[in-house]
Amino acid sequence: MKVLITGGAGFIGSHLTDYHLAKGDVVSVIDDLSTGTKANLLQAMNHHNFKFIEEDIFSPELEDLVKWADRIYHLAAVVGMLKVMEDPYQVMKVNVFGTGYVLENLAPHQKVVIASSSEVYSLEAGRPFNFTRWNYALSKLTAEALTLSYAKKYGLDVSIVRIFNTIGTRQAGSYGMVVPRFVRQATMGEPITVYGDGRQTRSFCPVEDTVRVLDRLGSIPESKGKTLDVGSNCGISILELAELIKAGAKSKSDIVLVPYDQVYPEGFEDVRGRVANLSELFKLMRFGFGRLENALDKIIEWERSK
Repeated sequence: MKVLITGGAGFIGSHLTDYHLAKGDVVSVIDDLSTGTKANLLQAMNHHNFKFIEEDIFSPELEDLVKWADRIYHLAAVVGMLKVMEDPYQVMKVNVFGTGYVLENLAPHQKVVIASSSEVYSLEAGRPFNFTRWNYALSKLTAEALTLSYAKKYGLDVSIVRIFNTIGTRQAGSYGMVVPRFVRQATMGEPITVYGDGRQTRSFCPVEDTVRVLDRLGSIPESKGKTLDVGSNCGISILELAELIKAGAKSKSDIVLVPYDQVYPEGFEDVRGRVANLSELFKLMRFGFGRLENALDKIIEWERSK
């Protein structure tokens, strides 16, 4: 099978690359390295079935790559809260128009899995809309609508996955990702900085599980036209997460609460709780997710090895 992964030098994309190469597939990755890194693809770089193109999503090469592939994972996006609030125009350009560029070149015989986000659930009707803060969520919801519209008009085989917090090795903490930041602070003996009051809840899924689910959804005809949550359905508060990482790292770091206005630009608003609903996913497949503690142990070991 010929697989194309946009944004494939990122955290999830690079694990997806290794997974498909291990299965014997031919994999091409296109990424402008705005948040991904070549180091993430170290395992793949010398593989005879792998090709890397350092271009953005609007590259003329993408048209040929899309037509070449049997299956496409569209992961390319502006991600990370700090990066999102820094350049809201780029968020809309890449997340919406970039998705449209991919869809324009698809054929009905191809399978495409479009990565959306759990952030779309933050767009509550009737709440005042803070453009800078919620631009990412709006861009992902718009990309979903664009995808389903294209699929209906042209008979495309697409699935949309609303990915919840995914964690694992190779994930950078530079753009607001909480687990790699906590792990780095704990292993370095620095204060573990929890933003806000720490009582906000999230669910965290090991990247290996996310990758296996994406592959399964790309393989089964029943996933056509579906929009599905992909992630863990077990919530944990951010303060509890910090305690868990501190214990796992056997760290003496203090856990410190930091007000949002000391970290994010003006206008930031948090979501108090977000946990995946897997009822629709389980109608298509039976799947067991790994324990959070095991995933954190692996990340702590990887951080120390660096």
